[in-house]
Amino acid sequence: MNAAVVSVLLALLMRVAPVGISSATLIALVVTSVPLGLFILASTNPSSWAVGGIVLFWGFASALLRRSSWRSRRTWLLLAGAIATAAMAMTSRVDTAAYLLLAAVLALIAAGPRRWRRISSGVVAVLGILGFITYVTFETPLVGDGAPLGTADAGLGLLLSNAVYLPILWSGIVGTSGLGWNDTALPTLVPFVGVAALGGLAWLGLSHLWRAKAVAVAVAFGAFALVPMWFLQREGLVVGELVQSRYLAPLLALLMATLLLPRQADRPLPWPIAPAAIVATALAVTSTLAFWINAHRYSFGADAALFDVRDAPAWTGPLSVHPAVLTLLVAVTSSVVIVGALLPPALAHRTPRSRPDRVAA
Repeated sequence: MNAAVVSVLLALLMRVAPVGISSATLIALVVTSVPLGLFILASTNPSSWAVGGIVLFWGFASALLRRSSWRSRRTWLLLAGAIATAAMAMTSRVDTAAYLLLAAVLALIAAGPRRWRRISSGVVAVLGILGFITYVTFETPLVGDGAPLGTADAGLGLLLSNAVYLPILWSGIVGTSGLGWNDTALPTLVPFVGVAALGGLAWLGLSHLWRAKAVAVAVAFGAFALVPMWFLQREGLVVGELVQSRYLAPLLALLMATLLLPRQADRPLPWPIAPAAIVATALAVTSTLAFWINAHRYSFGADAALFDVRDAPAWTGPLSVHPAVLTLLVAVTSSVVIVGALLPPALAHRTPRSRPDRVAA
């Protein structure tokens, strides 16, 4: 159900938003979801709506800010998408409600004051403020009547230690943290590919900067780094205690979407075919590998050899489908999504423009 919700909203965004914005949103969601996001999006974990809702809200809000007419059905569909994804974010996790304000601010900054039309910018700002109100009005559960959750001395030593170990939480999004109940360790190939893909796309985005986008990127990266640092310092925690990588996944998706935003919203950010093909192929392989490892862990047990399928699985679920069959299905479908997200802008001789708005109310 959750996978279907995110897929339908993503399809709507791709249909009604300028191709530059929908492409940035799609690529950011795909690249930051291998493997942790793919595991979360199709789960009942609240992080499913947190990861999907935040980055899709950014896409709908960014597209809405570039609309000048409310006589168009497309504008109203963008508004509906923004409201739906904002509701997802506010009802998933408390911290994600605060992230909604950040997403709104990033969309407004990147669009620039010239595009701050009264209605559209007001709607985006109100949705962001509602997210922040939701955050401050919900009581965060703490241990011992507001006592710090950790035991470390919240001084300069803790601050510096967490600063140098913080990338552990970042890389956990793309594979260094375990799946399942954090008990399914992934091979080094998965995070290696994930970090390399993020680095390449970040370099691409930094190669296409202008003033408004540079400010938005700085704000997005600042939140990605300072939000966990602030919480760890306040609660006397060290990296690895309590705070999990999945809590930061929406912030990474926002950062990557902002980096991949093109100056002209009707054209996706161009990049060469060779790097696009390599990144798409590598991510398709690691997404399939991550699924197989997790399926194997719960079907054959933790002690079985990773690629040994000679014995019958101990558990195959209510449909009694062999995990190898499921993995083949996942390999095909996830590869279609990944390749479809990364290759079209690079394959086209001319980067495609958005379709003209032909539907008017």
